[in-house]
Amino acid sequence: RLTGIATDIQQRCFSVSPLSFAAAKVAMSKFDKEAYLPYDKLDENLRIVKK
Repeated sequence: RLTGIATDIQQRCFSVSPLSFAAAKVAMSKFDKEAYLPYDKLDENLRIVKK
């Protein structure tokens, strides 16, 4: 049953659209709040890996 719980949690984590993360503009760290994560580049890399 423990693996079922882990699978449920993973599905919930990955069910969020990458566009919603990109719209949020998450900072790289709490110390560098002006530098944002490059979600476009990360999304492009994920598409390449999934092929």
